[in-house]
Order: sequence, then structure tokens, then C-alpha cells
Amino acid sequence: MQIKPYQELAYSYGSDLRDKAIMLETLLLLNNRTKAFELVKEISESMSNANYWMSTQTLAWCLKSVGAYAGGEKSDLKFTYVYNGKEVSANTALTLAQVNFPINGVKGGSLKITSESKGTLFVRLISEGVPARGTEEDGEKNLSINVTYASSSGVPVDPTVLEQGTEFVATVTVANPGMRGIYKNLALNQIFPSGWR
Repeated sequence: MQIKPYQELAYSYGSDLRDKAIMLETLLLLNNRTKAFELVKEISESMSNANYWMSTQTLAWCLKSVGAYAGGEKSDLKFTYVYNGKEVSANTALTLAQVNFPINGVKGGSLKITSESKGTLFVRLISEGVPARGTEEDGEKNLSINVTYASSSGVPVDPTVLEQGTEFVATVTVANPGMRGIYKNLALNQIFPSGWR
């Protein structure tokens, strides 16, 4: 069944992805895991997309239904992986396994994973790190934020040279360049030093 893409930003907060999650729960109740797996793949792909915004309604339904699918997998996790030429066999009776791979600087590596489980094995590769000092870059993604500082009388001030106890006003301006349409129900989060009140 195909659902036309939609995103309701008020009232029901529904979306095509939320509806797919509800359909997934229905297929699980009908014990149709073959069709359910196709929906799990679609939902997982959308949830892995950093550019796909989800309301809490959509996210909750997706996590609930995919969790119900994963909870129905009764077999142990068995898999082998080859990392940079070294083969390792792994198994666990848990529904989740985490393997950390050491990375040496910026050198590349190769990874191959083979499932030996009876059920479905989902793999997620997460890379994280901290940019080298001095290589950090400011970035904007679909919105722009500008912060200006002024004294209580409106004269611009440099926040890096303020003396403790100085009163000032920080003005945060959020602009939408219109690349992804109209945003609603946004939460603004701005970090200020702990000594500022």
C-alpha cells in the first residue's frame, strides 16, 4: 500500500512515515513479518536520514513499531565481521551488540559483516570524533542564526572583553532562507557562558 507523502504540522501531527509505522504494528499483530520487514526497511531509511524532520508523534510511532518488530526476533545474534583483514566471530543472546573499531587518525579501513542469525540483522555504522584544534568550522543548515551584543543603552559591545557584572543584551535572530519551506514549532537553544545571567 502506497501512502502519499504529507506532513501535518498541527492538530494531529500526522505524516506518511507515522502512518507506515501504524501499518507496521498492524502487520505485526497479523503475524505477517515478511511484509512488515519491507516497512521496517523504509522506516529505518527515513530515520537514518539526517535531513528528514520528524515530529515527536512520528518519531514515537516509528520507535515503538520498529522496537516491536525487533522484539519479535527470538534468535540469538550471530555474525562474523572482517575489519582490516582480521576476521572475528561474534554472538550474543541479547537483541543488540556493539563493536568498537579502533581508527588510526585519518587512515581508511575496510569492514565486512556477514549475518549467521536466523532472523534479520540490522547494522548501523557510527563514526564520531573531534575536529583537530583549529580546523573547526561554523556551519548553517537550512536556517541561519545571528547573535549581537549591546549594552543596556543599545551600544554594541564585544562580549570577549566584558567585565564581570556588566549588564548587556544578547539579541538572537533566526532567519529562514526558505530552502525547506515554512518551519513551525521550533525550539531555540543558545548556549551562553555559565558566568552570564
